[in-house]
Parts: sequence; structure tokens; C-alpha cells
Amino acid sequence: MKRELIQVGQIGIRFLLEAADTDGALAMFEFTVPVGAKMPLPHKHERFDETIYGVEGVVRFTVEGKTVDIAPGNPVLFHEGWSMVSTT
Repeated sequence: MKRELIQVGQIGIRFLLEAADTDGALAMFEFTVPVGAKMPLPHKHERFDETIYGVEGVVRFTVEGKTVDIAPGNPVLFHEGWSMVSTT
């Protein structure tokens, strides 16, 4: 079943797996960010880790004060409670 595309400004989000699909183990989504798009405000997750895997292009985040570039083939783990913001 193809999941609905959710548009948040210029960003497209499509959930591939939701917590209900995995007994709460994980949620997985595609996150499409056009060049020059505005990204989410600084945020953190209090109850779960987040992993981002680059497929195409580069997105730059600041995580816990450090610059992290996510490029194709580059998985990055953001630990629970870490503060993150995109600076791309």
C-alpha cells in the first residue's frame, strides 16, 4: 500500500512504517528536501533515537553544537535527547 505524501512547506514526508506496523519498535519515513528549502526548527526527541540516511544530495545539521553533513550512503544516528537543527 502506497502511503500518503505529507507536505510541510517545501518538504515532503512519506511514512514507510509507523509504530503501529512494528509493535512500537520504529517508524520509518522518506524525507524529501528540495535545494534551498526551509528546514524544521531546532528540536529533539525525548523518547527515541533518530537515524537519517542520505540518498541524494547533502543536508547539513548542527547536532549538540557540532556540524554534521549527511550525504549519500552516510547514516547518522541522533541519540534520544540530543538537540538538532538543519543549517542547510
